Amino acid sequence: MVTFRVNMAPAVADGFDAAVHNVFVTGTFTGWAEPGTEGSVELTLEAPAKEEHTFYEDFSDFDDFTTDLSPWINIDTHGNGTWGSESFDFPGEASAFGWRVMNPAATDPDITGTHPAHAGGKYLFSVASNPVPDTGEENKWLISPAMKVTADSELSFAAKSITAQYGLERMKVYVSTTGTDPGDFTLISSGAYIEVPVTWTMYTFDLAAYDDETIHFAVENVSNDAFMLFLDAFTVTNLFVDDPVPGDDIFFTVTVEMPGDSIEYKYFSDAIGAGWAGGEWEGGDNRKATITADVTLDDVWALEVSVQNVLAESGLNLYPNPVRNTLYVENASQINEVRIFDLTGRLVMSQVVNNNTASVNVSEFNRGVYIMQVISVNGVASQKFNVIK
Repeated sequence: MVTFRVNMAPAVADGFDAAVHNVFVTGTFTGWAEPGTEGSVELTLEAPAKEEHTFYEDFSDFDDFTTDLSPWINIDTHGNGTWGSESFDFPGEASAFGWRVMNPAATDPDITGTHPAHAGGKYLFSVASNPVPDTGEENKWLISPAMKVTADSELSFAAKSITAQYGLERMKVYVSTTGTDPGDFTLISSGAYIEVPVTWTMYTFDLAAYDDETIHFAVENVSNDAFMLFLDAFTVTNLFVDDPVPGDDIFFTVTVEMPGDSIEYKYFSDAIGAGWAGGEWEGGDNRKATITADVTLDDVWALEVSVQNVLAESGLNLYPNPVRNTLYVENASQINEVRIFDLTGRLVMSQVVNNNTASVNVSEFNRGVYIMQVISVNGVASQKFNVIK
């Protein structure tokens, strides 16, 4: 069995409308029957599936020492000034703020040796108020962007007190399903507060109780006249993406029974033209595949590649996806080369690997959907990934 699956998003620019137009596949397996006639094969629109992804933020892409954490919400409840440090200086020192991005390599002097990030090169920090608030607590809130969680979702992040000299930092962790005012949040951490050690420590919270709900999580600094609280590497696993960005994914699919063989094929649509005039490109090479077992051929309309689209063995894994900085690739067999295409079919980059794993820097890529083609010793496989900013 062969499943043909093609992403028609690039055809939208040429007038393709999934609600109006048809998509066909033909090739050697149909005797090259003319598209739209008896013998050719028509594909059907695939309903968008609920996808799951991981949210991750280590603030490495934020400006040094900024307090503008958008789309996060940064609340300094009391608005008092803050204590400065005797051991290093930084922009905004002693001013009133809730949370600020720390770049330990940009302080004076550099504090990467004593207070490095848990992940990446930056992290968030909150400083004790001067004077101490009347409540005796900092009440500085960091509130996440909205996200839709599942029964398998977990929140985790790293935290650290800069010192225990003035007492350990204290924090509380919350979730809201209604809004982003502090009063909207429900405490999910245990006890009156969490005391944070002077070494980076991971904290994990089960979000199963909020299955299928859109939430914000929050961390509140509730320290009492301590000094600095550090936060880093926020991760929420198994999030829903049930409202794909229009144009990102318009999949048409059909499954055809055929014996194992080498085939050639090509996609056509009446949005482009009738019959043979509706090809995804004029002339050129046909798509090729070697069928040795049941397989899904994942293609992108008009993405013509010079190598054969041969099924590689299962075991290909790209993560994290969506990705902001570094995309990691793992494959069960040795990877010879990876190639990345955008949805116009333009080759964006290629990288020789000769290993089972690879890392690809995508930090300079524009936001959007890309296709990674992995060329291994057993063939070629393609997989979509999303770059976010």
